Amino acid sequence: MKVGLIMQPSDPEVGGAHTFLAEVARCIEATAEGRHNFVILSSDHVDQMFGSHPQAKDGSKTSLQLAVAALGVDLVWFPTPANFREPGVPFVFTVWDLQHRLQPFFPEVSVTGWTWDQREATYGTLLPRAARIVTGTKTGKDEIVRFYAPNPDNVSVIPFPTPTFPIPELADVTFCESLLDSAPSFLLYPAQFWPHKNHANLLHAFERLTSHNSKNLSLVLPGSDKGNLGYIKGLVSELGLDEKVVFPGFVSRSVLRCLYERAEALVFPSFFGPDNLPPLEAFSLECPVVAADVAGAYEQLGAAAEFFDPSDPEDLAASVAKVMSDPKLRVQMIERGLAVAKASTAETYARSMLGLIDDLVPFWRTWERTYRHS
Repeated sequence: MKVGLIMQPSDPEVGGAHTFLAEVARCIEATAEGRHNFVILSSDHVDQMFGSHPQAKDGSKTSLQLAVAALGVDLVWFPTPANFREPGVPFVFTVWDLQHRLQPFFPEVSVTGWTWDQREATYGTLLPRAARIVTGTKTGKDEIVRFYAPNPDNVSVIPFPTPTFPIPELADVTFCESLLDSAPSFLLYPAQFWPHKNHANLLHAFERLTSHNSKNLSLVLPGSDKGNLGYIKGLVSELGLDEKVVFPGFVSRSVLRCLYERAEALVFPSFFGPDNLPPLEAFSLECPVVAADVAGAYEQLGAAAEFFDPSDPEDLAASVAKVMSDPKLRVQMIERGLAVAKASTAETYARSMLGLIDDLVPFWRTWERTYRHS
């Protein structure tokens, strides 16, 4: 079967989507072992073939549909959520979250970027028509079925893969160490500066934590500005934390690895779930994880993480203090985290996806490719 893999333009500052796609691309061909032929269908590729217009000039087909037909693609796989229309052949669609339905008041899922109406148009149209829908947790599956009512048997739960890291170059290690000259002991939260990432409640918790902790503790916040960085920096000053909070900006994967390996813990207060990559990254690098107790988080992370209410700074601060003050608990968390990371590799994810595609082959045998699917 020829499978069209939807890959968005490669920009590391996109964050989790870029990391996820890199892992898929790294493993899928090697794992396929010739069972299927994969072709890349990025936005750039489609635009080069047929122009950037969502509809063809005659109005009958989208650019993606024309590309799929021209390349002889049998099945389209969307490894990450994408703002495309129906591709003209059967397809597999991946859902990370439906937070525009669950928390529509956040601007980044309602009025900015991929807006509420655009998300709803994509999910509402594509999910009921998908040959298969893939999500990382049973919680995610339940939400998909509740909001869009596809056949539950068509929704597959395949846990997120644990991202890998390159071996740091000497320059990366040097940069990391220079960054931490003033922060020998620190908590880490790598996240783009979106409101839902919840830097604000983290800062309120950190202010409480440092006021009751004699240890010289800092907070390192790598990430690109998505419109909220100015507000967060203002809050840092308001709380009197200018000397304790480090903003290194966007950092490479190598530098991020150095930070994970040196951090006291990853603190992950994001309001969005159920699936997230940074806790898995931290697990793989023996960094304890203190994570927001959002729907599905325990299903993904299990007993390897210490959980807190992301809307309660006091609870967040208490959870961090608990992990930092109990060496035995810290060791247990690291061991459990490594087990989770080793069980959820990119290779495992790729094999599961290939199994899903294999299961669809008998259905594809029942009609000629020239038969119109839509």
